[in-house]
Amino acid sequence: MYTNGDFLTGLDALIKARSEELTQLSNQKEQLEAKITRLTEWLRQAEALRDAELKQRGITAPPTPSTGHYQFIGMTARQAYRAVLRERKKASKTELIEALKAGGFQFGDKSPRRVLQFAMIGDPHVKKLEEDSYEWQEETERDTRDVTLPGFSS
Repeated sequence: MYTNGDFLTGLDALIKARSEELTQLSNQKEQLEAKITRLTEWLRQAEALRDAELKQRGITAPPTPSTGHYQFIGMTARQAYRAVLRERKKASKTELIEALKAGGFQFGDKSPRRVLQFAMIGDPHVKKLEEDSYEWQEETERDTRDVTLPGFSS
């Protein structure tokens, strides 16, 4: 049977273990709070830098979930304008250029209209409606033709 001494010894061991655990968790909490403070400050500075860069590039449209400032970074002009035209269905070159700029597309020192024009040449999914208006064609004649691979017949 347990005696009062055994009970007190066991209770002291539990108190010591929980006290050490509490000390360890408190230290971790302090480290996490310091890390949160550093990360919060880093994010504040990074956002200020991003906003200054966007202002310098003339990008004024606020980011939205579907068209964030970085939506088109790393894309070709054709990939970027196709994404915009798919979403909008119809757009002018001016509207496409503004959407690409707002999405972070980098035209560099080149003329945005010229970059867009070269990207659109021969695109079977784009139909010119008027002088400066274009429409997205989901399926084209080329897409709907039956394709037969050599050696296979239908």
